[in-house]
Amino acid sequence: MTVKVFMDVDGVLRDLNAVFRRYYPDTVIREYDNKQFGEFWQLMASDRETAKELYLDAPVVKGAGDGLRWIRADMSPVITFLTASGINQWPWLREYTEQWLKVTGCFRKGDSITFVESGQEKPVIVNSGKAVLFDDRVATVNGIRFPSIGVWVESGLTRDRVRLASRGNIMRIKDLAALAAGRFE
Repeated sequence: MTVKVFMDVDGVLRDLNAVFRRYYPDTVIREYDNKQFGEFWQLMASDRETAKELYLDAPVVKGAGDGLRWIRADMSPVITFLTASGINQWPWLREYTEQWLKVTGCFRKGDSITFVESGQEKPVIVNSGKAVLFDDRVATVNGIRFPSIGVWVESGLTRDRVRLASRGNIMRIKDLAALAAGRFE
């Protein structure tokens, strides 16, 4: 089965929380809307050099490589990375995201990257045809309408306060490794 696949980057593939933990090893972050993480991200992303550390030194989320291999083999060999990392205010974030995807091997020949200013723009793109979106934000996934499918990737930093929609085209997985192992809800 070949289907158009859209893949979020931060939180699904790239573990920005790992860089945060290097600076604050005793702080446990369970959600994006954490004030300390938000301030850290703002400080790091706003400076070209510190943003480079944050975006290029972040590891791949554990198991994400297995999930990508499964998606490429069983769903689509080509992936469109759909990310809100492309903030116009700091254009270097786009450059670093492209570099990170290529250096880590996540990006392959034929893949593409679409940058949006906010996650609210993602459903508009995905809903324009039959597609699947893998994203770690419940609000984004909830915006996906049939015949497209939204998959909430509940990796460690996504204890969202928004309730996941109960529709046939909305699914939930722990992480991409769970997808590769066939464990999804």
